[in-house]
Amino acid sequence: MGHLPLFLIRYYGRELENELWSDWDGAPSTRFMRWRDLTLGDDLKKQLHEAVKSYCKIRLSSKDQEKENPGRADEQIKLAFLQVKGMVRQNDPDGIWVKHNAEYGFHRNLLGSRSLWLASAIISIIACGIAFELTKNDILILGATLNIFFAIISILGGWHYLPKIIRNTADRYAESIWISFLTGLKRKT
Repeated sequence: MGHLPLFLIRYYGRELENELWSDWDGAPSTRFMRWRDLTLGDDLKKQLHEAVKSYCKIRLSSKDQEKENPGRADEQIKLAFLQVKGMVRQNDPDGIWVKHNAEYGFHRNLLGSRSLWLASAIISIIACGIAFELTKNDILILGATLNIFFAIISILGGWHYLPKIIRNTADRYAESIWISFLTGLKRKT
């Protein structure tokens, strides 16, 4: 029973991922490998395309192919990333990507908990209000005030600041996986 709240928070966080990625024009791991995205630069993408072709046996789309069929290009990148991620986890289990993955997971799950955070603050405000009406105990005004503060913080944090923070950590994670893949291959040769 003790793990149920953590499971729910992770579940809500994972549920938000597709919505976030839609707002960001795709998952960072896919977006960064598109030719039209400037994050990694063409030279680095060319190296990554060659590495994916050699080690994953997947030929990623050229610039022209991507323009012609961006959906297919994205699907190829997603397939490649699944293999790349597995290779990096096996070959670089203590790399910086682990820290970036943990940060991303924490922020995603925190974002997933924002509704629960706000709901608990609202329920507590109502409970304090009812209890105050029944007991006229002034300490309950303090409880209601604190929970109003928590509700405001959850709205500001959960709907304004966290989406910006999570994009940054998601981008760092995706970039570190792609770079770890490439540097790991270079160390082997």
